Amino acid sequence: MSWFSKHPNWLYLESLELSNNSIYKESYQFIDRTLISCGEILVHKEKTERYCILIVYPDATPYVPPSIYLLRELLSEDNTKKLSQKSPNEIISAVSDKVRFFNRRHQNEDGSICFIEIGDLHNETAEIFKIKDIIKRIRVWLAGRIPKDSREVELFYHFSKRCREIQYLLPDLFFDQEIVKGRFYAGLSTIMPANYFENNKLKKTYVGILITGSNNAGIQILPKVYTRENFVFYAKIPDPKKIMLFLEGKRDSQFEEDIDKEKIIIGYWWDISREPEPFSTIKKLAEYIGSGSEENGLKNLVESLESELRKPADIINIGLRFPGRWQDKDWQMLRLERGNRSVLFKNDFEELKDRLLDYSISSVYQEYITEPYYHKRNMGRADRNILKSTNISLIGCGALGSEMSDCLCKAGIGSLFLVDKEIFNAHNSIRHCIGLNRVSFPKVFALAEYLSLHNPFVNIDTKGCDILKEEFNNYFPSEFIAVSSIADDNVESFLNEKSVEHNRTVFYVRALRGGKAARIFRVKPRGDACMSCLALYLKENNDLFINIEEDKDLPVITNECNNPVRPASAADLKLIASFTARIIIDYLQGKGTDKNHWIWNTESLEKVNLDDSTWGVIHSRFLPPHPKCVICQGLNEKKVFICREVYKLMKREVKSTDNLETGGVLIGHINKNGEFVIRKATVPGPNAIKKESYFLKDEEFTQKELENAFQNFGSKGLYLGEWHYHPQGTNSPSGTDVKSLTEIAKQDTYRIDSPLLIILSPSFECALTIHDKNGQCVKLPIKLVDDI
Repeated sequence: MSWFSKHPNWLYLESLELSNNSIYKESYQFIDRTLISCGEILVHKEKTERYCILIVYPDATPYVPPSIYLLRELLSEDNTKKLSQKSPNEIISAVSDKVRFFNRRHQNEDGSICFIEIGDLHNETAEIFKIKDIIKRIRVWLAGRIPKDSREVELFYHFSKRCREIQYLLPDLFFDQEIVKGRFYAGLSTIMPANYFENNKLKKTYVGILITGSNNAGIQILPKVYTRENFVFYAKIPDPKKIMLFLEGKRDSQFEEDIDKEKIIIGYWWDISREPEPFSTIKKLAEYIGSGSEENGLKNLVESLESELRKPADIINIGLRFPGRWQDKDWQMLRLERGNRSVLFKNDFEELKDRLLDYSISSVYQEYITEPYYHKRNMGRADRNILKSTNISLIGCGALGSEMSDCLCKAGIGSLFLVDKEIFNAHNSIRHCIGLNRVSFPKVFALAEYLSLHNPFVNIDTKGCDILKEEFNNYFPSEFIAVSSIADDNVESFLNEKSVEHNRTVFYVRALRGGKAARIFRVKPRGDACMSCLALYLKENNDLFINIEEDKDLPVITNECNNPVRPASAADLKLIASFTARIIIDYLQGKGTDKNHWIWNTESLEKVNLDDSTWGVIHSRFLPPHPKCVICQGLNEKKVFICREVYKLMKREVKSTDNLETGGVLIGHINKNGEFVIRKATVPGPNAIKKESYFLKDEEFTQKELENAFQNFGSKGLYLGEWHYHPQGTNSPSGTDVKSLTEIAKQDTYRIDSPLLIILSPSFECALTIHDKNGQCVKLPIKLVDDI
């Protein structure tokens, strides 16, 4: 059913308006296969001018406005009637040789006029334009008052002839304003399959790789080269030295072969003073290059293109750089195609100029791969400067991890560090970003490739490792936050403990109940509840913690090595990954930081009921560290108990030193509540060195004492720290003391993360401090006990 029968009232009103409009004088109107109208628009300038037009209503009327074609002359009644019997697309072909081009913005390649921007994003109803209003706009355009373009409108679309064979991607070196005139070099990208279709079925994409030329003073500048492969999509980059030799006329067979095979193309470019209007002649091009002087422009063009004109080349590539609308500079790339003029056997200026004037001009599409342009579509929802200064370690690159990395990469996170130990298998592709073409690749490598093809401005690094066996900083560097989607209790409990110890923030995400629910929680050490805290809340059945039971009706897929996989729809996982990424992006910008725990569910469960009008709800809340969580305890929250006999031993040793430094080690254990219990202290040993300002304990004696304590007390006889006497000062730790205890905390051989230090003063006053690997030193009270 055509729009005629669906919208009869609109058909009637439009037909009536065409017949009676005071600006448009209709000659013929026919309704057969298509509604068309042919006539003249009256434009009053110094004198009244008449412009022949053809109005064609598309099949999508009234949701799409009619196409308006400017004609060189009125169609006959018979021709108009025959056109009405055709489809709108057939009409375009039928009138192509009758269209009149004005070389102005808003005239499309097929000759139609388009300056009504459709695709409104704000209203819930279609934006429909009456022919009366459209005719008024056309008259204004014909009068020379060009409607203002939006900042995004690209000049390429307004040329009457467009290149179908190639297009360019221009990186930021093309916006370096030191060079204002010269040559550009573009390489054929090796990672775009469209570049290797035969018979030019698809456009070939060339990436700008080098520019050379002179500055405003006419001084030749060294070539500027793009060297980062991920920004030029692995296009072949020529050696700048070879280019300089090539410019001097010295031949290089490999470079020439690359040019002959069109792996590299050479073009000529100028920085001009104003944005050009669409044009179709060499003389108009010369006028822009000559800053308004056609003569100077032609001279400049002939001098620059002399080597091409002498051949003469079938194609010459041109670039114009000009003041931009939303950035400092914009480009329009052009292709000159040689005409049919016979070449005279002389090469003077006039002949070369005549050869140049024989070339036709077509616009070439170009896109920019500069950072501001690339991220323009993300504007408004996140501060780009914050995101690009952020580093995230993605621990787990499975279904959830890959989707989250995809979201974060496209958002423009500065650095992503992909961590996973697994190889990509065929069955993974059903829920993963990566496809079957990367089977048997390490997941981190395949995902890194995938991400780099979406956003080359993100730094991507990989670590294929088992985090249970790898050095912590190797997969979770300092200055990073992490996102874990491993969803293995043991592995993530280990990660939780290490991250709290190193004071690193981690987001954990899990799909639950086959993807019908999800849990996301943030652990900012000693500010948020950690995984151990959640386990304590669950054990207490605390209302703060929402427990989501597994759906027993769903199967668990296991294998011989006990690596269980719970089934979940890829649609669910993609959704969970998306809003997790959104939570992280908001957190980075300081939004929603008062919440650290999110539950998403699509069905009513205990503590998370849904009514009939609700589908998919995110519940957010804040869970503080559990007061009994050993992992979350800060140094200032630690408790230390010391046996009274230990204190007496240290005092006896101090009295016997005759104002020399002395000391030893502390031995005991840490109980299940995280409390330190000191049951023994050693003396320096017979071979210790004691001086007024320092002492060195007898290492062999001390080691034997530690071994004996372990044999006698087992796990309750371990190294806990150091003690010593300050005969010349207070009982506060010196800088050397803090540095020494920090090193002890860092070293695995001592097997303690938070060593203790007890210092006695000449008045036998004890001071107890606890230390960590970050250099933190906290004073704690000593609790003397009689029996341990």
